[in-house]
Amino acid sequence: MDAMTIEMLAELDSLHANGSFVLADAIETLKERFSLDAEGAQAVIRTWLQRLCTSYEGELQS
Repeated sequence: MDAMTIEMLAELDSLHANGSFVLADAIETLKERFSLDAEGAQAVIRTWLQRLCTSYEGELQS
């Protein structure tokens, strides 16, 4: 995973942690902050969601 992807995922983590995660807003934030098109932003969000689900699965199995 490259540094920019890690930074984008951290941005989504921050939105989620602040309780302000709205999918449409997250897409717009990624598009504006990282100069992504809608498809690129959606791909990053899919990666973030997969990572989040994996994290929650690990917590449930503990």
